[in-house]
Amino acid sequence: MSATSHQGLIVETATGQRARLCVVSDDGEIISGDVAADAWRVAVGAYREFLVGSGHLEVHARPPGQVDKT
Repeated sequence: MSATSHQGLIVETATGQRARLCVVSDDGEIISGDVAADAWRVAVGAYREFLVGSGHLEVHARPPGQVDKT
């Protein structure tokens, strides 16, 4: 995995092929959605909170399908 400010989180196999992230429930169901984009937003959000010293220990992405109301 790698990340850049202009491409976000990038996942590749050992041979250089692009790959995708997924979330798998305890019963084996693959949960769809753009997991890489959500992971990127959470990581960047946590880092920003750290930089400003706001004391937040966790940053969460919205649940799948929830519409951003901002």
